[in-house]
Amino acid sequence: MWWSSLSFKGKLMLMMLLTIASGVILMGLFFVTYERVHMRGQLEHEIQVTAKVAGSQIMAALMFDDVDTLQENANSLRFDNTIEVVCIYGADGVLRVQSFPGERKALNCPAAPGTVDTGFSADRYHYKRTLYSDDILQGTLYVRATLAYVDQHMRRYVYMM
Repeated sequence: MWWSSLSFKGKLMLMMLLTIASGVILMGLFFVTYERVHMRGQLEHEIQVTAKVAGSQIMAALMFDDVDTLQENANSLRFDNTIEVVCIYGADGVLRVQSFPGERKALNCPAAPGTVDTGFSADRYHYKRTLYSDDILQGTLYVRATLAYVDQHMRRYVYMM
């Protein structure tokens, strides 16, 4: 019954306040949703480009079965803090190397490259690139990235609003 006790001017001001507040909230939700989709797409693109650039070096090392160079390449891809693990498989599907295997918190690679599809799964992005040289399969590169950075960025946006 407090509504009926308000003056006409008070009712108008309350309605304007509610209208403006709901508009600001809707715009904030739209912005956060758009930014999250955009950042996921950007992360996906960055991982794909990084893997494509590294693919030629990895392919040469696979062709000559140079495990040291493969290990160096796998470790170098972890420069990006969003990348959790890098796995390099031979043409036979057997794991050759994974990034930082001696680390205490080393993450496991999939048993075979064919068991994982490229795309988002829960809070991770999985990317698999098959490496060919003159139409001959040389191996597969698997990269798993975390979306923790995207989530942290979104929390920062929400706090700012």
